[in-house]
Amino acid sequence: MKRIAILTSILALTACGGGSGGGLSATDSNARVTSMNSFVVVGGSNPTTNPNARSASPLADGGTRYDLENVTFKTIPTSGEISRLIFHTDSNGKIVSIEYPDAEAIMAEHEGSEVPVGQLKRKGDTNIFVERTVLGEDCGDLAGKVVEIPTEYVSYADKLKLKYSDFGVLRSDVASTGIAEAQIWGIIDTPFMGGYNVKKVDDEQMNNLAQNGDIAFKGLAKGTVSYHDWDAGIDGADIALEGGLTDEEARLIFAQDGSQTLTADFKNWAKIKAVKFADDTKQFKIIDNYTSEDSPYYIGATPDVLDGNLDNEHSMVMETGYYGDDNAPNEAVGLIQYQHSWGDPYYVASEDRWDVENHVNVDLGFGGTRQPDNQD
Repeated sequence: MKRIAILTSILALTACGGGSGGGLSATDSNARVTSMNSFVVVGGSNPTTNPNARSASPLADGGTRYDLENVTFKTIPTSGEISRLIFHTDSNGKIVSIEYPDAEAIMAEHEGSEVPVGQLKRKGDTNIFVERTVLGEDCGDLAGKVVEIPTEYVSYADKLKLKYSDFGVLRSDVASTGIAEAQIWGIIDTPFMGGYNVKKVDDEQMNNLAQNGDIAFKGLAKGTVSYHDWDAGIDGADIALEGGLTDEEARLIFAQDGSQTLTADFKNWAKIKAVKFADDTKQFKIIDNYTSEDSPYYIGATPDVLDGNLDNEHSMVMETGYYGDDNAPNEAVGLIQYQHSWGDPYYVASEDRWDVENHVNVDLGFGGTRQPDNQD
């Protein structure tokens, strides 16, 4: 199964323009989307922000000023695929749109997936971004009609006091289109995480720093666990566990051996451990299950080593990012997807492909700040 950011077989999506406006300053307007710094300065003698700066603007003192166009996020718009998400800003540094720059390549590689192409225009000074789409032939009498799909940018940077990074979800209200079939999907959450490229600490530096001891971050893990119900709608729908997954005491550890481990305890589902090893292999483990074996959200034993190959019964992708001043990591964010698929073959007519009967998907994001050495 390939999970999607919008709809499969209901919408034939083509990106169009939208409207944006608002009278707030760039900093105040951007704060309604994310509490990340609207501007950062690298180098020079005056490391201050400038509300009239544009991304990568040179300063007289030799420094360089960056706005939020310097930020690169990673998202999971379809199963097994972590790809980019970016901001677009105006001449004052105000956010005007978001975009999946790899959308067309993702859809070419992942049959049956649909990712918005082009910029999703911001609605005024809100945290809502709008995709205007033209309905395809599958929509019968509605074919050719233009509808708008609002997507809310839900950020957790403020809660965690992150200034160079962010994580959260893009919450697309597909049901608001009014199309009957779309009511099944309702609201679709696409997780994201990332930060300023100029403030990122790469894995080589993290490895060097970790030789003096594991580097620990504490913060928030949020996400969803869902199963695919083939009896819902045309080709079924992903049904998420009510209430989602939340742990405000989650940990991310960058260890001396180069492994990166996220641990989180979701009291309404399971206690988990997700690992990205130094050789880029991965592991997803259930430490404690809080659901019964007959629950559609139950996950039992998993292999010790996983990869992102969706042809396998178990697959996983994991991405992390570390950010701070002077190449020292003070903030960490992460993104994880685990998928378990099994059962009898199933033909998906609308996509002309075979799938299997059962799926459980886990999508998680993490954000946190560095903990003092030797502190749990």
